[in-house]
Amino acid sequence: MRNGAWFPAHVPEPSTHNDDPAGRLTPREIEVLRAITSGYSNAQMVDHLGITLRTVETHRKNINQKLGTTKMSDLVHVAQRLGLV
Repeated sequence: MRNGAWFPAHVPEPSTHNDDPAGRLTPREIEVLRAITSGYSNAQMVDHLGITLRTVETHRKNINQKLGTTKMSDLVHVAQRLGLV
């Protein structure tokens, strides 16, 4: 007890897990997400972002996994709700 207040012997560390889905995305994934919601095809993203098709596909997979989406319409809805587009 200090100054009349009780403190537990062990104080847990603040969580390092990011509960904000938008915060889980890398800056590049956010760029790809914005391109997706703007209607860019994978081929257009390759040209626009200067990355390979395989990288675009990997970013799309990671974005869907991080945001918990499987369909394009869900992805767009989540991106709008999070204020990313």
